[in-house]
Amino acid sequence: MNIIHGYRHDKALRDSFNTLAEQTFGLNFEGWYQNGFWGDNYNPYSVVMDGEVIANVSLNRTDLLVNGEVKRVYQLGTVMTDEAYRNRGLIRA
Repeated sequence: MNIIHGYRHDKALRDSFNTLAEQTFGLNFEGWYQNGFWGDNYNPYSVVMDGEVIANVSLNRTDLLVNGEVKRVYQLGTVMTDEAYRNRGLIRA
């Protein structure tokens, strides 16, 4: 079991991430990727076992305008774990 990130251009891992996202949320990020919208600001941190993404939490970096001042903020999202691996603390890892 490994924790990986920065793999958006790896088709096999991206497909595995999308499969888990579809199972969990009914979402697929492939169109977003193919149209150039999945950039450096969205970075999944995934637990991978035997080449398959089994858990994930993504870090989304963005800037917000707060009271006239630009603030760099980070959002955690796409938090998901394959049903077979839940309740093992994988997201905390």
